[in-house]
Amino acid sequence: MRNLIMVIIIAVAFTFALAGCGEAEVPPETQVNAEPQVLSDEIIEHLYLRAWTLYSWFALTTIPYIDFEDSAPSDDWWGSRVTHETFTTMGTLQSALEALFAPDIVDELLALDRFREYDGILYTIAADRGTRIDLGEETHEIIRVSTNEIIYRVTVEVLGYDDVEVSDFHLVYTYNNWIFNNFHLVR
Repeated sequence: MRNLIMVIIIAVAFTFALAGCGEAEVPPETQVNAEPQVLSDEIIEHLYLRAWTLYSWFALTTIPYIDFEDSAPSDDWWGSRVTHETFTTMGTLQSALEALFAPDIVDELLALDRFREYDGILYTIAADRGTRIDLGEETHEIIRVSTNEIIYRVTVEVLGYDDVEVSDFHLVYTYNNWIFNNFHLVR
């Protein structure tokens, strides 16, 4: 009788285990096709300014760093220690980039080799450049294309000419996040 009870218990446990092997319910925050959050104009502006700041550290200016006092311990790459309070490792920097840009943009920026991590410390190469002095007033416009695409349009006056340069940055909802799938500096 004891053996029969053990067999029944094992059979019931096995049945419950098999029932749990089906498709697990996916939490809403990880569902790829979740409905996009409606963004206010202020949030869109904030996303653009944050993207501009991060992108500029690769193409215009340098993240805060200690100038020549604490250089990277490498013979083949010279950089200074980053002092930004949020971005202290490649992981934190890469996560911030991935939260704002499409994967190809992230790969392109990281391939520039402006940042490296040694012993858990982030280092950067100082590579500041100037902006275009032939550009004047800048205006911004938000165009809501669909529930999962927004165009952030930047129009810049070209001084000395009766002309403007227009850049459309596509903010798209993908993988449960709003990211820019194209980006460059307008100045």
